[in-house]
Amino acid sequence: MASIPISLPSDYWQSVSISKQELEFINNYLFENEIPLTEKELLPVLVEARISAERASLLKKQRGEGKVYLPKERYKTGDKLVFPALDWQKGKVAAVRPGVNPEIGEFEVIEVELKGGGKRSFAASLNDHKLNQPLDNPRDDDLFSQESILAVYGLELEKKLTAALQSDEGLVQIAGRWFPRALLVDVNVGHLNLAEAVLDEANGKPLSTHALLEQVELPDTVNPNLIEFSMNYALQEDERFD
Repeated sequence: MASIPISLPSDYWQSVSISKQELEFINNYLFENEIPLTEKELLPVLVEARISAERASLLKKQRGEGKVYLPKERYKTGDKLVFPALDWQKGKVAAVRPGVNPEIGEFEVIEVELKGGGKRSFAASLNDHKLNQPLDNPRDDDLFSQESILAVYGLELEKKLTAALQSDEGLVQIAGRWFPRALLVDVNVGHLNLAEAVLDEANGKPLSTHALLEQVELPDTVNPNLIEFSMNYALQEDERFD
């Protein structure tokens, strides 16, 4: 069965904006993975989610309220159908009669009034037919290709994503990476005072966050990357540290 292409407007990815729902999606994604990520790392995830949502929406519109026609199914007068092989034309079953073909065996023929005019006959109750495979994965154009989208529109989309992330008070950023504020490990004043003392003992020598963490006791049951991210954020927000 030949697949039917689905497509988006040519300027779709140029005019796209990051919605509130997509920011919630990003928050949930970061929550589930517990790994701080950059805009460049988040963008493919967001684009793939948008592709899936738009594909599902377009297929729903194509199919409308009717059942997808499959020759193996049995239909009755009044049933509303859509026909993938006819570019998703819609129709209504006007009559049902027994089919006549000794080589095929028992089956039915449905007379369908197509939307927009005309009437056609289709087989029904026929198990052996190539159209019995539903069209679950229609052919897409390049506007549904993550690789093509990122290659052409990646920089523009990344700028929009950055602006959206910056507007979300539930997210924090450090060293270009984003993470939900609610998942940060608690780095309190005591921890920061200890970090200051460690730096004083170093006599002006700069130390890495990892080196500080070896002497500042934070929970060791948490993702090490998350601990370091949380410490970095706390240091960034405290004017004693540079």
